[in-house]
Amino acid sequence: GNVSYVDASGGLEIGIVNPTGIYSTGPVLIETLDGNITLAKDITTDDGSADAIILNAGKSAAIGTATGGDIVVSGTPVLTTGAEGIVKLFSGSHENSTGLTSLVGGSSNTRTSVDETTGTFSPVLSEDNAYALYRVESASLLPVELLGMQSRCLEDNQVELTWQTASELNADYFNVMRSADGYTWYKIGTVAANGTTNELSTYVFTDYERSANSGNYYRLHQVDYDGQSEWLPIITSNCSTEAIAMNLYPNPASHLAVLEFDMEFKGTITLQFINNLGRIAHTQVVNVQPGFNRHYLDLNPLTAGLYQLVMNVPGQKPSMLKLVVAQ
Repeated sequence: GNVSYVDASGGLEIGIVNPTGIYSTGPVLIETLDGNITLAKDITTDDGSADAIILNAGKSAAIGTATGGDIVVSGTPVLTTGAEGIVKLFSGSHENSTGLTSLVGGSSNTRTSVDETTGTFSPVLSEDNAYALYRVESASLLPVELLGMQSRCLEDNQVELTWQTASELNADYFNVMRSADGYTWYKIGTVAANGTTNELSTYVFTDYERSANSGNYYRLHQVDYDGQSEWLPIITSNCSTEAIAMNLYPNPASHLAVLEFDMEFKGTITLQFINNLGRIAHTQVVNVQPGFNRHYLDLNPLTAGLYQLVMNVPGQKPSMLKLVVAQ
């Protein structure tokens, strides 16, 4: 038959009364008016309805209220319904509902600003799925979980951009943005997103009009179905084949040396100190800005001897100078 229980206050733990959890042939409805639900054991039902399993922590709290009750996952409980059944887990906030988003399979199976009075969910809840349904919005539930974005220089001054997402929630499309200085941005194309998914997604876009022999900045502007959007991190691309000229002094040097050069983009570069055995003795990562750059190099990690200083700049030939480190 059905299982239905309401706790007036103080909260409850599933697994206290029956250490093996809950089994039912009909729908399961467990609610607290004020207090947490600790989900520590399995819940199984043969029911295949849209309300096969409902847990509702803090029923008395309204949409937009983080306090009042949350669902907290303890251990590795499993929620099982009959064919086409839906699991609805109403909770306060993602931040206070430990383990709940992971239990339902990630952010694509969450909805925010909803409660048990919500008639229509967007996106709709699909059969054979479990959903974490939060009363409040969450800054940490990103619509797109970006794994990374890379650039690759092609022939004829073209740049290929590739990015990957681990999950997407209500994602409509990506605007691909380019900038010459990192401040003023222009849209150069649009790529359709995959909506709502927990699967790995890979996207490719080619910039056919980049400036020859100069650096560019790229970033994505991701837009949801409801018009909300977010700006994703900036990457740099420099397809010049020329090595960058460097000025290094004093040389020989003992504890400190000064390195000067001009750069066309804002970002990071890598400096490597190669010893006379051809091994990397020390590595430094430095931040650079467009225009003239001066950096003070700490030589204390190096022993006395002759080194090759190699500056690695993305998309360009390495620049090299000899450096003598004195006692």
